Amino acid sequence: MTAMLEIDNLTLEFETPAGRVHALDNVGLSVDRGECVALVGESGSGKSITGMAIMRLNGPNARIRASRIALDGTDLQGLTDKAFQTIRGRRVAMIFQNAKSALNPLRKVGDTLTDILRAHAPERLSRRDARARVLDMLEMIGIREAEDRMYAYPAELSGGMCQRIMIAAALLCEPELIIADEPTSALDVTTQVKVMDLLMSACRERGVAVLFITHDLALASAYCDRAVVMHAGQMLEDGPAEEVFVHPRHPYSRMLLDSMPYGKESAADLKPMGGNLPDLRRDDLPACRFAERCSRVQDCCRTQSIPEARPSEAHAVRCFFPHD
Repeated sequence: MTAMLEIDNLTLEFETPAGRVHALDNVGLSVDRGECVALVGESGSGKSITGMAIMRLNGPNARIRASRIALDGTDLQGLTDKAFQTIRGRRVAMIFQNAKSALNPLRKVGDTLTDILRAHAPERLSRRDARARVLDMLEMIGIREAEDRMYAYPAELSGGMCQRIMIAAALLCEPELIIADEPTSALDVTTQVKVMDLLMSACRERGVAVLFITHDLALASAYCDRAVVMHAGQMLEDGPAEEVFVHPRHPYSRMLLDSMPYGKESAADLKPMGGNLPDLRRDDLPACRFAERCSRVQDCCRTQSIPEARPSEAHAVRCFFPHD
């Protein structure tokens, strides 16, 4: 069966006054229908840039190359910007990290959602019909007094409510793929769970594929089917979430998990992450960009193409010396 999203050998560079930034290096991943895949890693690992590259939102100074970026078998690279506009919002939607920043502060949320639906719906809708559909969506995702909320400005709503509004915006046009970029990072733990329950139940019911970009490994392990671990623009490990989070094979995946408080009995069990991300403006980056931080590093890690090991059929690790 064809995956809903397929990315092969995605490389992205930015031309900046400070030099060329080698942001992504041969990234590959896939997301099936109805599947939720977590894209995890520390800040600066390339998670959000990958999502933006799929949506063509990286800006004019971005240089993107890929063997394939396909939606349901159709390669998106050959589409003109005008043709891609029919994809963005309608077939692929994105939930941005800071909901209040993503919403127009000068417009009522009902007007914003109505305009989104009328712009991207496959059929032509009157403003009245669009508002009625927006109201139904707000009620469906559990917003109380939904009609009153449509007349509110973003500043009048809580962070959790704004995040629900962004989820409604993403679901309105019944997309096939949702890219959720840190959708709960600004919320308290209780609200995080409510928002994730809402998002995932809506997507499971509709068979929507979800690429969930997050640094929160607890949320990823609780809600996602698979996990892809990134570091400095490289994909290092890809496998079932329970395998990656319980028995990580890549040294970076293990370091990342050891630095998190989840499952630790005391603060003494935490292990700080050593070293820093490499300067991605360097033209002499090692083959494995984790090499300078890795306790298992050998000369081959810096100079030779990194092989892919397979601990199981569904689990891939890019490393010369993965953990057993």
